[in-house]
Amino acid sequence: MDIIFDKHIEDRTGKYIIFCSNIDHLHEMQSNVASWFGKVDADPHIYTVYADSAATSKEFEQFKQDESNHLKLLFAIDMLNEGVHVENVSGVILFRPTVSPIIYKQQIGRALSASKTKNPIIFDIVNNIENLAAIDTIQDEMRLAIQYYRFRGDSRFIVNDRFEVIDEVKDAKEMFDKLNDTLTASWDTMYEYAEEYYNEHGNLEVPKKYKTKEGYSLGTWLQTQRKVYKGEQFGILGEDRIEKLEKIGMTWLSFTDLSWNKHYEAAQKYYAEHNDLLVPATYIDESGIRLGGWIANLRTYRKTGSNSAFITPDRIKKLDSIGMVWDVSDSIWEQNYSALREYYKENGDINLPTGYKTNDGIRLFTWLQSIKSAYRNNRLSGQYGEEQIAALETLGIDWRTNNDISWERGYLRAKDYFDNCGNLDVPATFVDSQGYRLGRWITVQRDKFASGKMKQERIDRLDSLSMIWVKEDPWEERFALAKKYFEEHGNLEIPPDYTDNGIWVSKWLSEQRLIRKGKRKSKSLTNEQIKRLDSIGMRWDKGENVKWINQFEDVKEYYAIYGNFDIPVDYVSKHGKKLADWIIRQRNYYFDGEMPPERIELIKSIGLIEKFEESSPWRVFYSEAKKYYEKNGNLLVPSSYVTENGFTLGTSIANLRSAYRRGKRTGFLTEDRIQLLNSIGMVWDMLQYVWERNYSLLKKYYNTYGNLNVPVDYVTEDGTNLYYIVDNFKKACRKGTIKEEQKEALEKLGIDWRTDKEIRWERGYNNAKKYYEANGNLFIPVIYESEDGHRTGLWIRAQRKKYYTEKLSDEQKNLLKQIGIEETIIE
Repeated sequence: MDIIFDKHIEDRTGKYIIFCSNIDHLHEMQSNVASWFGKVDADPHIYTVYADSAATSKEFEQFKQDESNHLKLLFAIDMLNEGVHVENVSGVILFRPTVSPIIYKQQIGRALSASKTKNPIIFDIVNNIENLAAIDTIQDEMRLAIQYYRFRGDSRFIVNDRFEVIDEVKDAKEMFDKLNDTLTASWDTMYEYAEEYYNEHGNLEVPKKYKTKEGYSLGTWLQTQRKVYKGEQFGILGEDRIEKLEKIGMTWLSFTDLSWNKHYEAAQKYYAEHNDLLVPATYIDESGIRLGGWIANLRTYRKTGSNSAFITPDRIKKLDSIGMVWDVSDSIWEQNYSALREYYKENGDINLPTGYKTNDGIRLFTWLQSIKSAYRNNRLSGQYGEEQIAALETLGIDWRTNNDISWERGYLRAKDYFDNCGNLDVPATFVDSQGYRLGRWITVQRDKFASGKMKQERIDRLDSLSMIWVKEDPWEERFALAKKYFEEHGNLEIPPDYTDNGIWVSKWLSEQRLIRKGKRKSKSLTNEQIKRLDSIGMRWDKGENVKWINQFEDVKEYYAIYGNFDIPVDYVSKHGKKLADWIIRQRNYYFDGEMPPERIELIKSIGLIEKFEESSPWRVFYSEAKKYYEKNGNLLVPSSYVTENGFTLGTSIANLRSAYRRGKRTGFLTEDRIQLLNSIGMVWDMLQYVWERNYSLLKKYYNTYGNLNVPVDYVTEDGTNLYYIVDNFKKACRKGTIKEEQKEALEKLGIDWRTDKEIRWERGYNNAKKYYEANGNLFIPVIYESEDGHRTGLWIRAQRKKYYTEKLSDEQKNLLKQIGIEETIIE
């Protein structure tokens, strides 16, 4: 696993979603993060989401927001199959076996729809794709879906237009499956499984890849019987066996023929109900037949001339008789043009509103825009002919871009304003008699002019209307209106809906208050502007301090009556406010350092500060950490661990370690708090801790057995598989990632740095050499085992094949040659 991830995770600070089966499986997978992903990132960020976790929303949001220079891994159980979109996902990792094509495609869809800027990767670790469908089939579905969206004018939905398999290990798996079936299943045994299938399903229409619960390939076996029956394959199939199979529903048609009959019957039924075969690509009928994909594949077969043995002239004729449409693009044109003509009849033009679609779901606006774009770029001839272009022009199609059409409309409204008023001094909020937001349009033109993005032809046309390109400073204009109101009324108590010259003055004043408070990050007020607003009676608090005092007095009164601050959530004060919410806000202001000193003194005077301190973040964290230590004797908290009351202790511990490593000492992680955590078993450097623990286990093994030749299944008393620890150290040594002092310490325990493969080969060679020295040849029976239990007969048989196919090193070949390997090959 570590080799696979190191080889194929190119985006080593990317985001990867990992699908697991259940919570136990998820925790098991997370326990391997260090060994599997350590080569990619020694300190990956781990997130966990599943339906029963109170921390799921927070974890998921943190994962989406994480832009750190670390690998981000989101472990999920049934949360992200569908309905949840994560931007910029670099890939998905499938650990969850599934027989559901829907779940499988939803899972890989998280990667394929992630971002057009990414080249996402899918790790199908459990080989789900072999259990569900051929890779070529999924690629065909993808291609057909893309073709469908392009014809519909919906290219914006296409994120990735292809995928490819870049690495696989299925050949070895298939070889062992076939070998197992051959060695373990007799004809009578397989017949019994076929009979069981028939009794359960009423037929023998067994999918080719179907396996029994015991693992036997029943689908492949039945296909073999059909081939033997037809004389296409050697085998024994007497009259008695033929009769037995026919009694349980055996049809001698191939699975391909059975598939054709089943799908054709479904197509006939669809035609009878809909009077056409324009089947949506994703359509599945009530019996589970994927008719949409089948129809799309047939079109591809006929268009490309492939699979002619399946789509014969007779079958084409049958499909034609029930309305088969072989060229979908022509069909879509007829359907969409018909809808466009209906729109023209009702409205007198085809100036479709943005995003317009018909009642039956045809995205007519998008389709028409794609045609216009193709026309302007001289690409229309490849899709439509002159006859179709002429048909659109009879409906008055305007080939210009939407931007050009929209600009022309704005210009005509501006010219009308100029003709009536003699200028283009249009207020920003002005809307003309036809409901057109001309003020907004004029503002946009000024912005484009200032950025240098306006065409000269448009500048000239607006200049002819006396366009004012640079307006007075908007702040000065609005201040003048506020000052005018102050001089007329003696105050700035402006009614909420008051406007002057199209400007909403009261809203502008509210905005200045928010800017001064720092609530508008991109804006600020100069000292001069603040003084000028002060000079016309600006009230910066706008009654907020009065509101705060009122709620403070209500809380004070509540404490005087009840003697505590445990205010019910639904308790409403005499001023109509929920006091519990107010206390929560004050607590947040206090801990965030945003509460003014004068308010701190007030709430301290009634004992509320002490209440806040009792529930401070540090106290909550330390309390939960200490409980964990008292229960487990350490603070080796799994990163996904959440306490019974929903506190994410695992994540908090991981974040503290990260801050400690960076030397980040904050108000939260002070020196005295570090000492407190040390007293309850805090481990700040997990890598060093893991090394010391593993080395201690290896040293104990060495003291007992005198070597580090650990068996594969050796497990220590605490459940640690020692073999994999040794193997990981060997891999680190070969990659050069092991520390020199660690390497020296392991060598003192006699570690053999060679790979298991190299050690096994030497063992096999030594046993073969002993046989040769005793017998003078290597004609070893296949079942022969050496004194130490080594299956030397099978080993030498494998070496013959590798010797012949040039899969051995020169050194290995020479060693085998010296003990007579070539004689056995000749024989």
